[in-house]
Amino acid sequence: MNSAQDSNRTHTTTSEFTTHAAVLLKQYYRDSWFGHNYDATSPLSEHCEQLNTKVYELLKCEIHKTFPQCDILKIQRIHAPQMYGMYLLRKAEMRLQTNGGNDIEKVLYHVTAESNAVESLIRGLDWRRNQRAKFGSGVSFSNDVDYSNYHANQSTNKGIR
Repeated sequence: MNSAQDSNRTHTTTSEFTTHAAVLLKQYYRDSWFGHNYDATSPLSEHCEQLNTKVYELLKCEIHKTFPQCDILKIQRIHAPQMYGMYLLRKAEMRLQTNGGNDIEKVLYHVTAESNAVESLIRGLDWRRNQRAKFGSGVSFSNDVDYSNYHANQSTNKGIR
């Protein structure tokens, strides 16, 4: 890129990719029971919020379906536009590979220590931090919360999850 083009560029703290992901988030959440007025310009510390009572109870019920003895201390909504943008790109790729076939989107759970969750928001999911390798290296997600919790407890003693 030459300096003339570079001087015409507008420099902002929010990338075009993040802004695009925020638009898609608004479209997605508008019709979802996770509904939220999303703002991609807010700093990371503002990307955690308490859920409203209805959504909190829905999630709590879903968690207790596969992990009835789970003692839930809090559930927070996390906003990570870069991660969500990567998810949207991968979803679009898969849709193209299947010629727009029937998409089945599932809610999956990942249990980790609170410190790892914050680290993941800052740096992304890092498969190298995974200490368990039952099915190979990588970050694992499951539709069964008890299964996720069991394997998280086997790998570390970092405290509350």
